Amino acid sequence: MKKILIVLFASFLLVACADKPKADTLVVATSPDYAPYEFINPDKNGAIEGSDIVLAQYIADKLGKELVLEPVDFASIPSGVSLDKYDIGISGFTFTEERAEIVDFSITYDTSESACQGILVKKDAVDQYKSFADFSGKKVAAQNASAQLMHAEKNLTGADIQLVAKTDDAILQLKNDKVDAIAISCAAGDIFMQNNDDLIMSDVQFEVDPDDGQMVIVSKENPELLKQINKIIEEINEQGLYTQWFLEAQEVATDLGLLD
Repeated sequence: MKKILIVLFASFLLVACADKPKADTLVVATSPDYAPYEFINPDKNGAIEGSDIVLAQYIADKLGKELVLEPVDFASIPSGVSLDKYDIGISGFTFTEERAEIVDFSITYDTSESACQGILVKKDAVDQYKSFADFSGKKVAAQNASAQLMHAEKNLTGADIQLVAKTDDAILQLKNDKVDAIAISCAAGDIFMQNNDDLIMSDVQFEVDPDDGQMVIVSKENPELLKQINKIIEEINEQGLYTQWFLEAQEVATDLGLLD
């Protein structure tokens, strides 16, 4: 009986130890293909960096947890969070009705992406595009499951929407004339314009809510975590920390040539 008790006690300790890392970690899903928000730094052995990653680390530190990053495809993050595969998702998410059906949203931590949403085109073709109708019959790239895809599908009804996994893929396709335009945030478009003289944002813009912005997504089954994250983001907003993180990440990404 004593041996049985010892074995049972040892088994209990193993189970407890196995559960402890999960309780002490914050598993954050992100799609590291959107510099300067989240990207892979080849100069640091493939470390994931970016302003959203600094945000994730800040939240983990405030919660007293170890940050664990899970790089996954952007479109799969909301479902993964809803199924508790990840504690939260941080990857430039904005509110959509479709996402709201399966996850909860934090308060906004950045509005630079949402304040302006438009269409990136070749500079030598920009005069062709003065309205949504001018994109009829054109191939327009948009990242799968993104807010830009939602805007494109709603407004560019006559266009041939091309789904891409990463914005970098869309840029390459536009430069090689595989697509005619890219639905993209103006902030991201401006960055790509700085590094590509042949690209420019058209005058055509999507109608957006200026108060909307990037948010953390959390499982609907974890309201307490959402409450804690909202409190942390309030602190970040009051101190203007995210803007600082973004500028620092933008400099690193530019030096690495990730914004070309």
